[in-house]
Amino acid sequence: MVNAEILDLRKMDIRYLEKMKKLVKEFYVAFGQEGYLNKEVYGATRIGRMKLRNKLFDEELKEFLEAETDVEKLDAICDMYYIAIGTTLELGIYGNQFFVIDYYRQRTWFNDELIMEAFEEVHRSNMSKLENGKPIFREDGKILKGKNYFRPNLKQFVEKEKNNGKR
Repeated sequence: MVNAEILDLRKMDIRYLEKMKKLVKEFYVAFGQEGYLNKEVYGATRIGRMKLRNKLFDEELKEFLEAETDVEKLDAICDMYYIAIGTTLELGIYGNQFFVIDYYRQRTWFNDELIMEAFEEVHRSNMSKLENGKPIFREDGKILKGKNYFRPNLKQFVEKEKNNGKR
């Protein structure tokens, strides 16, 4: 694990990461996951939790690698950030997942502002997973989509960038 200060690839602006952390923390509280932010509570579940988080991250990385459109790639990048930031909140330090994200992000044209706007849309979508104000969990602990869930509209951000000549 590494500190944010030494993440010196073509890293995301730390201000955006801090904003993302606040949004993910909001998700943790809304979905009853705040216990994982408490190091004393978390200690007993750490190994299983990290296995789940790594599995979720790997699923999103696979989605990125199989993506055929910019919208699919942007969705996977945002989801990888969401998972990596959750891991950061749970462990208290920035992990190696950020190096993986940065490596693949460099193979796209996405800038920090685009990713932040898209991340906020993914966050709104993630918050819509609650069903009657309560989360639904898969057996392994993954949060499932409730009946009010809506897919994030990331195409709007890709199109905006293209229309502005940034792509």
